[in-house]
Amino acid sequence: MISLEGPINIISLTKKDLKRAIRLVESVFKDEDESAKRELEASVYPRKFEKYVKKRERDIKTLEYFVAVNAKGRLVGIIGAYTLG
Repeated sequence: MISLEGPINIISLTKKDLKRAIRLVESVFKDEDESAKRELEASVYPRKFEKYVKKRERDIKTLEYFVAVNAKGRLVGIIGAYTLG
């Protein structure tokens, strides 16, 4: 279990933290296929977002993820939100 180790900041997922976010998701959801990784990538890369939306055949307008970072800079959580059109 990860200790929160002080205050937590919630920030938008960016390309900078993408690899750490993918590692966190893969460590928690070990039995998932590649879909979680593709969603995270789609949230930060516009072209991947377009492909993601086409594949899902849904009217998804936005896909955003946010990461929780503790006082020591460790990524300790992640949450996502969709906007449907």
